[in-house]
Amino acid sequence: MTGTLPWTNPYLLAPMAGISTPGFRGICREFGAGGTSTGLVDAQGLGTGSRGSLKRALPEGRETSRETLQIFGRDPRIISMAAGRAAELGFAALELNLGCTARPVFARGCGAALLGDLDLVARLLEALREATPLPCGIKCRSGLKRGDRLLPELLGLASAQGLDWVSVHLRSVEQGFDDKADWESLDALAAAGPGDHGSPALLAGGDLRDGPAARGKLERHPFLAAVLIGRAAITAPWIFAECGVGSAPGAGERARPPDDGERVRVLAEVLRCLSAELDWRESSRILPLLVRHMELDLGDQPQFWIADRNNLAELRERIARRLARSPIEPIRGNPFLR
Repeated sequence: MTGTLPWTNPYLLAPMAGISTPGFRGICREFGAGGTSTGLVDAQGLGTGSRGSLKRALPEGRETSRETLQIFGRDPRIISMAAGRAAELGFAALELNLGCTARPVFARGCGAALLGDLDLVARLLEALREATPLPCGIKCRSGLKRGDRLLPELLGLASAQGLDWVSVHLRSVEQGFDDKADWESLDALAAAGPGDHGSPALLAGGDLRDGPAARGKLERHPFLAAVLIGRAAITAPWIFAECGVGSAPGAGERARPPDDGERVRVLAEVLRCLSAELDWRESSRILPLLVRHMELDLGDQPQFWIADRNNLAELRERIARRLARSPIEPIRGNPFLR
């Protein structure tokens, strides 16, 4: 273990496929997110210098020294190559994904599929730790099936390889995103003392839909080093300010609950950064779903309408009219997952 954890407060932005673009991560940091991670980056492409993988990893024209690089793969040699590049690229930390359930990742035996082969996971963690001096962790699910309790084993593997943290989405692969997150499963870990000297820090997330809920989980589970906030941040990036991080070290420049006018500007900023930073396939898939959830009528191809700078004032006006009716509910399922 390095002894240094790469976040400034315990309220972190969970990495989300198709959402965690550089611009969106920056918005969340401005509102006080203690740490952010890249979207999922293919270790093989990163290790060989693939332009597509580098584009996903490197925020164009942005600082990487406060960010965690999240990679996936199942070959220890490839993981080692990618891990060796993370420090060169300026990232603060490195995380191996064992939690992604997206079909293109899972079908390759990567992401959450690795939970079915803990021997291979141990070799991957060894390769990860040996290849970089950066703080390292894993992002995982609670198991493959409902009721699985793999977290103690994963904590043991991470501890044996000297990793710094284990971040768990408290649902199994089978549960997807729709079932209730199983926060009660953490109670059995309390006696084991996760986070004690020599053990990796424990992070957890799932169903954190507002600031009070996030604060409550840390109070209920004091052995947690941090909580991860995901889908609720998509339509309310100011959730981090609502966690009360305004006076925390490194708090962002907007780390306070915004007024109505700022909420309008921020949501327009979110839509425009996703339009600009997603490739055209992702933009054409994700933005119509997000706009529909927000109940904004922006036509059949909103990704192009949003991208037109001439429409910015109208976009803000439509968001203002929508917010005047009622708050936008957090996204509950995950319509963006392929």
